[in-house]
Amino acid sequence: MKAMLLTPKQWTRSREPLLRLMAAWGGGRLSAAGLAALKELRAEELETAGGGAPAAALAVLLEQGRPAGIAFARKAGREACLVAVSPPCRGRGAGSRLLRELQRTWGALDCRVAADNAASMKMCFRAGMAAVALEDGPTGKPTLVFRSGAGALAAQGAQDGAARAEALREAARIETAQVNAARSQAGRSEVERFEVERPQAERFETAWFEAAQPQAERSQVGRSEAERFEAAWPQAERSQVGRSEAERSEAAWPQAERSQVGRSQVGRSQVGRSEAGATKAARTAGAARTPSSRPSGRELLPKKPAAARRDDHGSAGARHLNVIPQ
Repeated sequence: MKAMLLTPKQWTRSREPLLRLMAAWGGGRLSAAGLAALKELRAEELETAGGGAPAAALAVLLEQGRPAGIAFARKAGREACLVAVSPPCRGRGAGSRLLRELQRTWGALDCRVAADNAASMKMCFRAGMAAVALEDGPTGKPTLVFRSGAGALAAQGAQDGAARAEALREAARIETAQVNAARSQAGRSEVERFEVERPQAERFETAWFEAAQPQAERSQVGRSEAERFEAAWPQAERSQVGRSEAERSEAAWPQAERSQVGRSQVGRSQVGRSEAGATKAARTAGAARTPSSRPSGRELLPKKPAAARRDDHGSAGARHLNVIPQ
């Protein structure tokens, strides 16, 4: 198979047969706007003006000297791009060859393919084109915009960058979702564990409270006893001091009584001696004032010598008083 660009003269001679082949091989999938642009194609639009690119281009694929496929583009595919291949040559890369021939005319090419036309999309990919945009087609169907050349590379770079950015965003979203799911699972696990452990904790707390209650009561009783002891300690000290004072008083009381009795007896003895002295003095004074008119028996008896007195009594040391009754 050989692909070639038609000259203005070739287009003029084979116009009608090519239009019939295009309509027949298109199978109703070619856009009406593209077919209308092909019908209105003039020969001069295929010529290069001043060495520049032509306004339109028409390529034909020949097999054994007979047409096997036709491709048409206007304004580098921005206004129209049509490809039709005979059924015997489909699946053999015929359409890709036609697209590459059109690309050489402008260095780049745009081609719009309906999203449900898988064969045409495969043809564009095999021709080295890249899908750069998605838009609504003439019939309202979603349509992919394929582009080749420098624009395709730029678009492909932009697309790759957008794809990488989208992939990064998707990875971040997935990671965030996983983290949230893990946190949610961890939260559910915590809640479930709490629900399971809560009765145990309540039982443990109840048992602990029941065990601690007597201790608390004993501690409270101990504190109450300590407070009462603290309050009673000064009184006990005062009471102890009082008892000590009382004991000392009780111990000292007999001595005090005995001392008091002794002092009383001494006083009475002194009083008695004073009275005896006074009585004696009074008697002495009375005797001196009124001497006795009667002589005593001793005075009536005659005095004897000492030797005679010793002889009378039989002993020099014995003394006897001779009491003469009056």
